[in-house]
Amino acid sequence: LPLLGAGAWVESAATARVVRQVPGSVTIRHEGPGHTLYPFNLCARAHIDRYLTDRRTPPQNTVC
Repeated sequence: LPLLGAGAWVESAATARVVRQVPGSVTIRHEGPGHTLYPFNLCARAHIDRYLTDRRTPPQNTVC
């Protein structure tokens, strides 16, 4: 099962390094500060919800 990672500016690179170890995995990058994407970023929340309910990852290089 592929992983879905999500991170802001600096943390998205670290998240991507971990997620790349599992084939088919994707990282959502947030162009801004913050550690809590889910409650405040509607774009990220939609992708995360889709992953949790349908097991579908967003396209590679998704930016929210």
